[in-house]
Amino acid sequence: MSPAFPSYRRTRLYTTLHWERAGCLRQRFSESQKVAMHLAQLLPEHCKDAKAVDCAIDVFRQYEDRLAGMDACRAEFERWQHWCSRLEPQQRSNSISGALALFDATLFPNMRTVLKIFATLPVTTCTAERSFSALRLVKTHLRPTMGNNRLTGLALLSVHKTVKQNYDSLIAEYMSKFSTRARLTE
Repeated sequence: MSPAFPSYRRTRLYTTLHWERAGCLRQRFSESQKVAMHLAQLLPEHCKDAKAVDCAIDVFRQYEDRLAGMDACRAEFERWQHWCSRLEPQQRSNSISGALALFDATLFPNMRTVLKIFATLPVTTCTAERSFSALRLVKTHLRPTMGNNRLTGLALLSVHKTVKQNYDSLIAEYMSKFSTRARLTE
């Protein structure tokens, strides 16, 4: 008596699902994602760790077209480590904005560039997905000729629904821009 679903089919299905999941994980944790994780090692709180130098080199390689050169970046990172080690523990920031506010851009121009890149990287893709979903709701097939300014404004209103608007000032601004319209208050 054979089972309804033979074991070789179960094994084949399991293997296929396993390799598909492994491919998704490889894609999720690609090289660019690893470099983004390495950027966190450049913050003052973590830059004194042993693996921070290797992480810094990976980051400098990834963004070398925006930086002053690999040797200059390495030397600047060594100065950065020395400077961060002299900070008091309460001064060492674990945030990007704190690190950017902490030092002078003329002393560490490459580190500032790298930290600015780190500040602009999205943590997840949900923000981008949310804006595309809002865009899909706003720009329907009924509104194909909508201009970019109006589309941007409607998408922002759709995404940021919790922001309270002062409608009286909006109406007054609209009336001042388009004075040829008939005014109802007169």
